[in-house]
Amino acid sequence: GIADADHASCKRTMKSTSGGLSTIGEHLIHFWRKKQVIVARSSGEIEFYSLTKCANESLHLQHFLEHLGNLKTLTFFTDSTAAKGATFRFGGWEEDEAY
Repeated sequence: GIADADHASCKRTMKSTSGGLSTIGEHLIHFWRKKQVIVARSSGEIEFYSLTKCANESLHLQHFLEHLGNLKTLTFFTDSTAAKGATFRFGGWEEDEAY
């Protein structure tokens, strides 16, 4: 999955928007966009929320594919160093794995 976020994109509420997509090979399978219900204090915080949502959506897709007999390995991409750092601190990935 690929995740990204726009910190405080709504100037009226200061809420952020996050989004992402899931692919198999070069084929788009699923995409999502969500306005956050909280006001994030930093761009790193909202990027972490976005990456977490991406992982959740990807796990649902992986579960669906398993039922079809097609097991896929999950790989996540983000441009946020803060989200990667928070994920490593909370035990989400090993440092040598793709992110």
